[in-house]
Amino acid sequence: MFRRLWASLGFDPADGPREGEMDLALFGAAMTLVALGALFVASASLRSGADPDGPVGPIWMHATHVASGLLALVVALHVPSAALRKGYPVLVVLTLFLMLLVLLVGEEKGGAKRWLAIGPMTLQPSEFLKIVFGLYIAGYLSRRYTLLNDLQTGIVPLGVLYAGFAAMLALQPDIGSVVLLGGLVALMLVVGGTRLTLLGSIVGVMLAAFLVLIIFSPEKLARLIGWWLPEETQAGDGYQVFNARIVIGSGGLFGAGLGQGVHHALGYLPQSDTDFLFAVVAEETGWVGVFVVVLLYAVIAIRGLAIAIRCRDEFSRFAAFAMTILLTLPALVHMAVCLGLLPTKGLVLPFMSYGGSAMVASLATLGILQRLHLEATARPVGPDTGEVA
Repeated sequence: MFRRLWASLGFDPADGPREGEMDLALFGAAMTLVALGALFVASASLRSGADPDGPVGPIWMHATHVASGLLALVVALHVPSAALRKGYPVLVVLTLFLMLLVLLVGEEKGGAKRWLAIGPMTLQPSEFLKIVFGLYIAGYLSRRYTLLNDLQTGIVPLGVLYAGFAAMLALQPDIGSVVLLGGLVALMLVVGGTRLTLLGSIVGVMLAAFLVLIIFSPEKLARLIGWWLPEETQAGDGYQVFNARIVIGSGGLFGAGLGQGVHHALGYLPQSDTDFLFAVVAEETGWVGVFVVVLLYAVIAIRGLAIAIRCRDEFSRFAAFAMTILLTLPALVHMAVCLGLLPTKGLVLPFMSYGGSAMVASLATLGILQRLHLEATARPVGPDTGEVA
């Protein structure tokens, strides 16, 4: 079915991969995180007063999120990199439209307007924006590889699109995603070969703009102060950081046991199934569990980089690197926030945290990476190889 679809869009199935291999280490690490995430989301849902019907509702919803994500993974596995390379401009326009729609008619929760209501479901376009922006950067770098040290012709056009997306995210507000996309741009430029002096200037401008945004936003400034002085502000904006540290520290070496975390169960840690799930991992499984989770993300990072190195064309190489960043950088930030090393950003733990759009986006990203590995390990077929499709 997929071969006929791509043929109807002008992509010759005979040019696709034949007998490519799945990266089993990457797939296994991701699926293990999904399974562990389901356990910890269920445990986090046991907290007092989280749901009047008990944990069954959140667990069932999480299961549907995982099922939807697995479907997205299968679809992504069947999308040729050639289709991504030719189709990402359309995806950029579509994503811009959805982001604008969020600002106009989006659903507001907790003071943030980030969701579109679609019947009984909600969609968070910013999660898919990250994938689209990663593909855009991959296409941009593969086309302007020789111009990445020229500020006017190489850097500015990329910065304009980033500024547009960042402005829409800031208006929601979703500062965590603004920072994540900024980190993605910086890392991709490093890989693209941009001079470190030029890159340092760009990062300096981004940090200055970010600080201005914080200074003129009382809520963000208060959150920054709460992170810097959690003990002094534990009854206010430092509440989450202060309690996250207590929850993590209480786990010790082996943890309290699955479902036995007293601190988060009593409701001392809001959003423990989303923004602070890593703290639940630490409380219930201790530093042993933390090591396992960190190791699994390290496997994803290493295998993703290996795929990028193995890819046969520049677009696929940059796309693999971008997808790897999108799966590992949010995890690193999430853990740093829970440990009090960074201010609260509102980023979930990929593959693990509760959240429909985030889970679907993470598994779709994994599907893109696996597709790139299939193509990199395949025997080419077509008239130039003598093979018969």
